[in-house]
Amino acid sequence: MKKLRAILLTAILVISFATIKAEDYKFFTIEKTDGTSQTMTAVGLTINYTDGYLVAQNGNETTKILLSDLKRMYFTNEAAAISDITDEKASNNETYDMQGRRITDKPLMNRGIYIIKKDGKTQKVFVK
Repeated sequence: MKKLRAILLTAILVISFATIKAEDYKFFTIEKTDGTSQTMTAVGLTINYTDGYLVAQNGNETTKILLSDLKRMYFTNEAAAISDITDEKASNNETYDMQGRRITDKPLMNRGIYIIKKDGKTQKVFVK
C-alpha cells in the first residue's frame, strides 16, 4: 500500500512539473497528409472538432481541415510554415525578401522565404 502511494505521489509530481500549456508557445502548426503544413499564431487560439473537421481560429485566421487529411498538429515557438496567399500577383501586393528588399519581378522569385503584404495583412511564404 505504501509503495503504491509513493508511486502515485511520484507520478503526480512528475506530471505537475511536466505540464506545458499552449499559452507557452507562439505558433500552432497543422501538417496534412499531402505534405503541406500551415502555421498560425497561438494567441487567442481555439480548436474545435465539428462534422469530421478540425476548425482552428485565432481571431484573425480560421483553418478548417478534414480530420482524415490531418497528419499531425503541434505547438512551437518558431513558425514552421505559413498559409499560402492566394492571388499573389495582384497589384496591391508588396513582396519583400528576408533582407527587406522589395521584389518587383515575382515570376523570377528564387527558392526561399518572402514577406508578402496584402490587404493590410503581412504573411511569410516559402517558395520551393
